[in-house]
Amino acid sequence: MRASTASAASTADHSDPAAWARFARTILLVLAGMLAASAVLTILVLWRAGEFMSVADRVAYQKRTGALYRSASRDDIMDPAFRFAIYDLEKPSIVAIGSSRVLQFRADEFTKPFTNMGMSFAITLLPRWAALMTGPGHRLEHVIVGIDHWQIAPYGRRLPSLSNWTPSGSESGFARRARRTAWHGLAFIKATLGLFATGRVSFLDAAQILCRCGPNGAGPDLGIAAIIDGSGIDAAGSYYYDWVHESGVARPPFHDTLGRVKAGNQGFERHDAADPRILGLIREAVTLFREQGVATTLFVPPMAPRVADAMRASGGYAFLQQAVDTLRKDGLRVHDFHDIRNLGGSDCEFADGMHGGEVAYMRMLRYMAADDPAGLGSLVDRARLDDLIARHAGRANAADAPRRGDKSRTRQDYWNLGCGATP
Repeated sequence: MRASTASAASTADHSDPAAWARFARTILLVLAGMLAASAVLTILVLWRAGEFMSVADRVAYQKRTGALYRSASRDDIMDPAFRFAIYDLEKPSIVAIGSSRVLQFRADEFTKPFTNMGMSFAITLLPRWAALMTGPGHRLEHVIVGIDHWQIAPYGRRLPSLSNWTPSGSESGFARRARRTAWHGLAFIKATLGLFATGRVSFLDAAQILCRCGPNGAGPDLGIAAIIDGSGIDAAGSYYYDWVHESGVARPPFHDTLGRVKAGNQGFERHDAADPRILGLIREAVTLFREQGVATTLFVPPMAPRVADAMRASGGYAFLQQAVDTLRKDGLRVHDFHDIRNLGGSDCEFADGMHGGEVAYMRMLRYMAADDPAGLGSLVDRARLDDLIARHAGRANAADAPRRGDKSRTRQDYWNLGCGATP
């Protein structure tokens, strides 16, 4: 009798809707509290990391402290709007513009104010950017333009009309802007919370960033990626790859880029000729700059030598040299640095298969300056370049000791290429 009574009571308890509702509310409250705490922690960490600073405040801080900046929750440093904000703020005399493959030019290599505008680069926008950069109040004297092979490849369709493009975007209408803002806000929150969920940022990292103390928080850098990894842009917009000093590489050197060359995809598609319409836009941009008294130097950024060899062996990238020859015939100053060995460089001076490091870009700048002594040459500190190249040949970074990061970054041969002794 007692057993049946206990069984009935147990059944009644498990089937009690009110009890289940209380249990569900408790679980939901706990989960909501955890989510709210995570959101508050995330916002505080981002604030302490300087990710909410305006561009003007951030640049001013970087100039005072030498800090780098890079967010881990969004790729804002490659956004054209971000780059134009720095350009409008600084009004430089010299600019490097192009994709991520121009980001290694440094302000201290020049004798006048310099801004690096390496970004998510659409070469079809170059004439429009030329018009914006030479607007009222500009102080621009010289523009260095990087041209990648995938940018001049056949477009395959009608070129977009971009004459009305602005750095803030071309969308119009309050509702559309509101939707865009809301979408980016949700994406930002999702990406930020994902930093903790994936272990990209540990709670120890978060604590050190909050107190700005310890190995990961005491330095001046801004943005979670710059603080944790030691990679980011300086006040002039140039990128530092210091994190690569500790990269452990188990696969063959430059495997990703070489795989793209072999497959002929992801920007390494093979073609018979460059798109003449794109070459026409380059001429148009150079003309616009010239009409405003701004000189231009065009160059083809380098691939790591073993990648350049693979591209040559494939036989599908001769259109790059053809495009250089065509532009030269039109009277444009164009340098082909596709193979850095022509300037004494090597695989050891690359951060990856398609991004040269500081020394490789110093070699190119020194060559361009010597070729144009009265123009670009008068704006470049050639003595400094000679000294740094001589002391750091065969390295990606021109530094006697690592400058950023949360760990001991002393390894130079991070691609296991046999690049010499570790200092």
